[in-house]
Amino acid sequence: MPAQTRRARPAPFVADGAAGSPPRGNRRGAASRARILAAARRILVKEGYAALSMARLRVEAGVSSASLYHHFRDKAAIVAAALEETVNENARRFRATRTDDGPLADAERFFDELRAVRGEGASDTAALLAAAAEAGADSPETAEVAAKANRYAERVIAENFADYFDIEDGRLFAHLHIAFAFYMTHAEKAGFARAERAAIFASLRALVLLAGAATRPDFYDDADFAAAVKEATPRRARRKGEKS
Repeated sequence: MPAQTRRARPAPFVADGAAGSPPRGNRRGAASRARILAAARRILVKEGYAALSMARLRVEAGVSSASLYHHFRDKAAIVAAALEETVNENARRFRATRTDDGPLADAERFFDELRAVRGEGASDTAALLAAAAEAGADSPETAEVAAKANRYAERVIAENFADYFDIEDGRLFAHLHIAFAFYMTHAEKAGFARAERAAIFASLRALVLLAGAATRPDFYDDADFAAAVKEATPRRARRKGEKS
């Protein structure tokens, strides 16, 4: 795989009313903010936006009202910060799997990490994106906060895929990933069997490999990648291509 190209990372998104990262040395403030966001992520992922309240968050995070409102003005700001934190954490994890062992090896490590992330409820980007959408329905002000958070999440995910495939624009992959995440979240809540969820995941893997091959035709020089793409290609499309 070609050497990784360094790209400028999207600037961190901080919602209006969110204090952002605490100043250096303010360990107590940093710890309080971390507990607030951890509690918010648990509630949002398991129960959704409607279950989140400032009163409940204060109790579950073990902070005072003054501390809670010092860091976050309202629920929308908390949702936006929780989404930003989750997206950034996941992006760091995915980038850490990047090697120079070839495009297929990198892709497989990416999917292994994605399975791990899916297994951790608090890392569920789709659930937090859904919460941001619900927050946006509260008022025009929260709608703008939610929209900014969503745009930031999409940029970071797109950049992550751009790093993997060494391309300038990873938005196609980001859209596939987000759509998959939403559908998997729905499948899990609807009680889909493990085999059905595995089939959905296999479909995403196939789509990403095919999109990678279309974006980077030189990946076909890697025999393992070419074989994986051939295996992922639907039989009907494969036969059509062989005839043409």
